[in-house]
Amino acid sequence: MSRITNKEYPGRKKLEILLQKLAYPSEYNNDLEQYLTDPHVASMLVYQAFQNGDIEGKTVADLGCGNGLLAFGASIMGAKHVYALDSDKAMTDLCEANCSGLPVTVYRSDVSAFDTHVDTVLMNPPFGSVRRHADLPFIKTAARCGSVIYSIHNMKTREFVERQYSDIGEIFFQARVLISVPRIYAHHKYPSRDMEALIVGSKVKIKGEKT
Repeated sequence: MSRITNKEYPGRKKLEILLQKLAYPSEYNNDLEQYLTDPHVASMLVYQAFQNGDIEGKTVADLGCGNGLLAFGASIMGAKHVYALDSDKAMTDLCEANCSGLPVTVYRSDVSAFDTHVDTVLMNPPFGSVRRHADLPFIKTAARCGSVIYSIHNMKTREFVERQYSDIGEIFFQARVLISVPRIYAHHKYPSRDMEALIVGSKVKIKGEKT
């Protein structure tokens, strides 16, 4: 269902600018596959969900929230309440600071422990570069707790990702995007590079079980 509103919200480009102004981590944990979420791609995901009527007045979860780009974006675009979750204390502290004054509740926990039902799940889970299928617990939790999911995945895993979302419901949106990844780890060879990724929108029809 598309949104119907009389309120004024920032456009996609303005939202991107707001996301760029947030505080970002000074360090990242490679074991957790932490990367800077590209503000351009984050704004695309949030704005797509907003245009589809899945943000304004809705309860939203940001799984693996990092510094809170998606949580902040959803709140700015009119979410009723946002639950932001990450297992890293440094990230949840940063998310709390970035979302201060907004209707955002931040939890430090493993994603599989999240057990609050929401209308919409937004997430940029690990791509599985360090641990194969590291995004699977996020997909399972999203399916268990949400009705609609918007997520970013490595394009190289497209077949696996499509199979997972098809098993739990219906994929209604896909978009190929390029994520700009700066050099944040010692093994990175270039100052920055573009990584091909996939934004997926899925309606949940089969609820998963808590693992």
